[in-house]
Amino acid sequence: MANQSLSHWVNYLMRIDWGEHPPIDEGNTPGWTAFHDTLTELTDAWAECAPDILESQNLDDAAYTVYGVWLQQHLPTRHFPSFLPEVPDLKDPILVATGKPVPHSGIWEPVEARKSQVLSHFFFSETVTGPPLAITGCMNYLHGDSIAPKATLETKDDNPEVNTVWRLLWRDNRYEDGTVPNEEHNYIFLKPDTPIRREQKKVTDTSDPLIWAETGQPATKSGKWLAEHDLQISIMMEVGAPLPMHEGKPIRWLFAKT
Repeated sequence: MANQSLSHWVNYLMRIDWGEHPPIDEGNTPGWTAFHDTLTELTDAWAECAPDILESQNLDDAAYTVYGVWLQQHLPTRHFPSFLPEVPDLKDPILVATGKPVPHSGIWEPVEARKSQVLSHFFFSETVTGPPLAITGCMNYLHGDSIAPKATLETKDDNPEVNTVWRLLWRDNRYEDGTVPNEEHNYIFLKPDTPIRREQKKVTDTSDPLIWAETGQPATKSGKWLAEHDLQISIMMEVGAPLPMHEGKPIRWLFAKT
């Protein structure tokens, strides 16, 4: 739902570039330049953070974040506090298996857990043996009352999606009093576009055109490409590599500018 309005206007801009709609400029649509610039900034910010905090509308989709080559290259570009606490290793962890409701919003990680012989159907936590638990994938943000997803693994030749057990590392009980947490006041995106910069642009400037290509066509730039129909779907491509199909169907891909 949060993506519907943004996706509508991004698709509209793409169709202008394709020639399906007549071009728009400041002369015939006052305020268009400011709207276009703001939409471009929002699209960049959405592509940067949405896959890590919003879950797919499809209940059987696997968790987004996979620790692999792309994430190893991406992490050094992020802004982190000067001090980061160690990841907790709880003696009495809260666990939830793939397909079960997630009891709390927060950061969860997939682990290798052996279930006890007696499991209650009335509790989310399960008794396990042999802590510390072996980590089997990358931590993800899961939302309370959603269905625990599969974990996506990265191997040399494939990215399999497997059933797993998720362990709660950090429960997110922020926002419950209606305020913004202090640590979010200084959030920095990778490439912010300040209001001063927008005011200095010419009124006829419509920013850089959207870069797009269809399944089978070569990627014109290296980096992240987003699915036209759902901006939460992303892939990493090298320049010249043919863009793939999605779920067995040819689609249009949009290059995510950062």
